Amino acid sequence: MQNLLIKRVCVLIASLYLLGFGSVASAQEYKFAYSIPYKPALFSKKPKPEDLQAAIDNAASEVWSQFLLSVPQAELIQYDEPSNKQKIEARFDELVTISAGPQVRVDEKKKIIQVGGRGIVNVTLLRVIVGGDTRSNPVTSEIAIGFLVLPRLQQSVTSFDAEREKVTSSTGRQMSENVLSEEVSGSASGVTERTVEGAKTATESVERTSGSSTRVSQEAEYRVGNVVQVTGALSEAFNNAGFDAYDYSDIAANCGGPSSDVVMSAILERASGDLPGAMRKGVFDATRDDGCLAGEFFVLGTIDIDSIELKQGIVHASAIVNVQIFDLSRRIPKRVASIDSVRRDGEGTTEDKAVSNAISKATGLAGAEIVSAFANRL
Repeated sequence: MQNLLIKRVCVLIASLYLLGFGSVASAQEYKFAYSIPYKPALFSKKPKPEDLQAAIDNAASEVWSQFLLSVPQAELIQYDEPSNKQKIEARFDELVTISAGPQVRVDEKKKIIQVGGRGIVNVTLLRVIVGGDTRSNPVTSEIAIGFLVLPRLQQSVTSFDAEREKVTSSTGRQMSENVLSEEVSGSASGVTERTVEGAKTATESVERTSGSSTRVSQEAEYRVGNVVQVTGALSEAFNNAGFDAYDYSDIAANCGGPSSDVVMSAILERASGDLPGAMRKGVFDATRDDGCLAGEFFVLGTIDIDSIELKQGIVHASAIVNVQIFDLSRRIPKRVASIDSVRRDGEGTTEDKAVSNAISKATGLAGAEIVSAFANRL
């Protein structure tokens, strides 16, 4: 987040994500372009590798600086408070992301590094971090909510597509061989003989293909992922926002209803990640039981790892979030908000680390969006 002397151009692009509680700006997208001068490396016209990387790394800080120019003074003061500033810096990589990576061009004649692209600021997460949405609202502490968001990992794939990004190259060689032949012809008057010289050629071609592949499951059987990781992160997000939130396993143990193991198994068996009607009714009834929790809302959904890619020795995993929020105050619970098919990517040196990072980012997004939905309603 360091400030550098750069020449910049940055345009704010309207980008709103809509939730069922109403319209709430959860992200702001910027198109940016800036230039940074450099000193060439020794015996070269190109920039030093570390200078090039520093220019690229500054993209997120540039987007953040432009975002700050668009917010009211009161919010600037709030973001600059020591405790909030520390929180923002700790989660800066989640707050600001660069879409598809920055585009870089080096002008060796002018000795400048030009960087451009699109950046996104997660305003919802920012408000949650600084406690600006629901923490100060005394109503939220009186709202009891239940939640079950299940992470699902592929166990076996029944329908499987592979997307391959490939590079093809070919080499060829031509072989030539001299050929001599003798032709003999004759008649009653005599025999004629002559030698014919020629060439025989052959061509051989070899094609090689290389690249990276992505596994994408279309229909799959799942197993349960790290429930503790997801439950802990969501609990923290809800508690920090001031809600009285309970994981369904605690609700089932204390208020009755289908056991959490049975419910999770049912979610695993359905590609949609939904629950059968009767079982969902049992979950909702246990949550809103006046003699127990008297919950008013329930958050139900999944976080699925649906693609894994190995590229240049680094594993990339993609997690997709599908979450629904139900209002339990009605006789027939009504879905009032949803997060549909939103992706977050994670990477790591191993598949387990990449999956864990993807789930962590997806859970953070889910928590922030859910809290924002409640804040917009209340």
